[in-house]
Amino acid sequence: MLAHLRDGHKGMGQKASDLSACYACGPCHDRLDHQLHKIEPAEFYFHQLRALQETLEILHADGLLIVPVDPVTPMLEKPIKARKPKPERAVIRNTGRAIPSRPFQKRVKP
Repeated sequence: MLAHLRDGHKGMGQKASDLSACYACGPCHDRLDHQLHKIEPAEFYFHQLRALQETLEILHADGLLIVPVDPVTPMLEKPIKARKPKPERAVIRNTGRAIPSRPFQKRVKP
């Protein structure tokens, strides 16, 4: 049995979208649909989300829901950017001057 979950479209005389529905047995359908429950709202929404996730997993396993997967490029197949020649590496852009290095500061013992 398909139980429609509360979303922004469900209300008096309006049924939620079939995208906001999950498989449920009779007692679970009554709890989800007719609000015959005495639990906290946070716990109720947790169970709603869990039911929706399980329904999506069933639909995916049956081949009725197709989820495209992004192709993953292994690190070894990515092109490696070539380095600049050594004389050009430490040059300030558009000036031709070398970048001055800073000397290390000596530690002073107390």
